Amino acid sequence: MESEAAEVRCLGLLPLETVMRKEKTLRRTRGTRADGAPVSGYEIHHGETVATAAGLGIMYAEDGRVIGYEYERLFATYLHGIFDDDRFRRNWLDEVRKRKGWAPKGAVTAVYGIEEALTRLAAHVRSRVDIGKLYKEMGIR
Repeated sequence: MESEAAEVRCLGLLPLETVMRKEKTLRRTRGTRADGAPVSGYEIHHGETVATAAGLGIMYAEDGRVIGYEYERLFATYLHGIFDDDRFRRNWLDEVRKRKGWAPKGAVTAVYGIEEALTRLAAHVRSRVDIGKLYKEMGIR
């Protein structure tokens, strides 16, 4: 890691402890929220985190590991890309709305399709870049 310190005190916003490991965790992860709704994302981290208070786990990997914590109004997870899922994002935002006394929206109001966005980007690049020349410079063709 970037430090030789044996222990570092962080912000202390959540009652969690993290032990840094030399090995890096890199994996796709699927699981469920405490209410049974599916979650998925990818983990990329060196740490292993455990709660120092009971009842904080709100998301669980298929293998039973806690992959999401909630404490008061704070939410923490090792899952990257979790908000890419339209339903998860809408449900999460609706929970925030309910806590503020606002009515939930319920339906996904905006759908962001990564495949469609990448297809549009590729078409845009192809229309403005001489791909043949680029391939030739790269030694591909």
